[in-house]
Amino acid sequence: GAAHIYRAQGKYDKYFENIGNFIKSNGVPAQTKAGYMQELLGSGQFFQTFAPQIDTLMNELYNSNPTDSTITGLSAAYFYQTGQVDKALGVYEAIIEEYPDDMSAAFNLCLIYYYAQDWDNVINCTTTAIQRFEEPLDFLQIRGIAFWQLKEYDSSMEDYLSMLAIAPKDSAVKLNCYTALGDLYHLKGDARQAYKCYDKALRVN
Repeated sequence: GAAHIYRAQGKYDKYFENIGNFIKSNGVPAQTKAGYMQELLGSGQFFQTFAPQIDTLMNELYNSNPTDSTITGLSAAYFYQTGQVDKALGVYEAIIEEYPDDMSAAFNLCLIYYYAQDWDNVINCTTTAIQRFEEPLDFLQIRGIAFWQLKEYDSSMEDYLSMLAIAPKDSAVKLNCYTALGDLYHLKGDARQAYKCYDKALRVN
């Protein structure tokens, strides 16, 4: 309450001092803190004007509850979107170390490597996840793309074939895999197999 009175008065140093105490407080539920910061991040001009102070608040938010899923998800997304990729990676690496069965965290970690086009780490990350989780379709797809980018076409094809084996009746998976396999056969110079895969894709849609 005090923070918002100061904000209304334009006393922003006092506002951030009080809201910082709110964020750091162990007596405030993690979801309440995350909800407040999510609104603050969407505040447009205010966020742009006070970006350094809000960055400090986000760091304090994460440090106050580094294992809460709501806070870690928001923190990692913020760090990544503001170009602090190493911090975003650190958030998910810490979650996976603490909760190795957190499939969502593992997938988000792979995605950060993927968007950074760090293909070797995509492969390492997804391979670990494929071995750990029972439904590895999304991880197989990302790894297949990583192998593709590294021109390891045979390994990429193996992942798409594995996806087909896991979900043989899923039309979206079949369309995606047969299209990708057609492209991969084309890159390998095998036009006959490429057209066979494209035909199978067209039968799906």
